[in-house]
Amino acid sequence: MIKSEIESNVYQLNFYRATADFLLQNTLEQQQQFLSDNQVDLVRFALPSTNFDLSNEFRAFKKYTFINAIFNYEKDTSQVEDFPLDLDYELKEATLDDKEMIAQLIKDVFENATFGYATIPFLKDKISSKMELQALQSYILDLFNQPNSGIQLYKNQQENEIVGFSSYTINSNNQIYRPYTGIIFNKRNVKVYEKLIYAMIHYNYTHQINAITFGTRADNIALINKYNRLGCKVTSINYNFLALV
Repeated sequence: MIKSEIESNVYQLNFYRATADFLLQNTLEQQQQFLSDNQVDLVRFALPSTNFDLSNEFRAFKKYTFINAIFNYEKDTSQVEDFPLDLDYELKEATLDDKEMIAQLIKDVFENATFGYATIPFLKDKISSKMELQALQSYILDLFNQPNSGIQLYKNQQENEIVGFSSYTINSNNQIYRPYTGIIFNKRNVKVYEKLIYAMIHYNYTHQINAITFGTRADNIALINKYNRLGCKVTSINYNFLALV
């Protein structure tokens, strides 16, 4: 279990992130001791689908709730396939000078599609929608400070307009993970998003990256169908819970 400094600062709560190991590798007394020693307020758990039913293991918490399920779709890019690339669009690396623009892009894309902490009854007086968006902006922008990570802007060159973005992290196995990707509201349609996906795949080909993984919510059927048609395979499913100490 690790403290999330960004979320703790925004929410003014001791916000921690954890996996199933905290529940499975510690006794109830050990869990309670850790939570007490660190004055933990909230814990966000990412539990693999194989351990979905851990309800009996949440005894150290006052309340908990299911947030969502995230599918991780992976595509092998070690072999080049003939996907169409629209040369009118460009995927380019963002810099620190683009921070304000990126913050606005995140607001446009995710303002109505955050995790919904503000709608959870036991958090309604603690976290607002505005705070949740601020935390997401800070979380994504912090990628500028992380190794082998960054943010890319998706630009319509004909109209000289930024229409979307994608965040990424490249791991030690030369695989790229893209957890947050989106198109701005007034340009949002299946064709533009499809072009962005092709651009991200071509980025792997150009930079000889072995694989690409996209994270998507389980209820985003249109995107899931697209990844299936592209030959992506589900490598993991995470169930996210939020627990109140």
